[in-house]
Amino acid sequence: MLKFEVDDKEYWVGHNPKLGFLIFDPLVQAAETSDLVRLYIIERNKSSPFKKAIIRRNLSADRKLSRTKCSKLLQPYAQARKRLRVTHCFRCAENLSSTDFGICANCGWIQCSCGACGCKYNKT
Repeated sequence: MLKFEVDDKEYWVGHNPKLGFLIFDPLVQAAETSDLVRLYIIERNKSSPFKKAIIRRNLSADRKLSRTKCSKLLQPYAQARKRLRVTHCFRCAENLSSTDFGICANCGWIQCSCGACGCKYNKT
């Protein structure tokens, strides 16, 4: 994984052949048990816990990673982290956080894993 600093916060970006690019944020690890790590999966726009040993074993070698590409992939997450938002899904009531889920590029709402965002919100 490659280390980056954005707004005085440390992040690590890596690549897994099955999951794609991942972001490790040390500030969101407190709730995980010692054998787990929470990683943001860029392609899925959400974070999930993983077994540390399995993730470490399956990370791509750092020399295969483009520092420029990793930096660009990190920017939307770092921006969301700076403006941390916590809410719940209007459709399924799941708890949502801007560091655990993606932000919709069209409406700016947190995207739930059920597919809901502000684009689908109806105030009726």
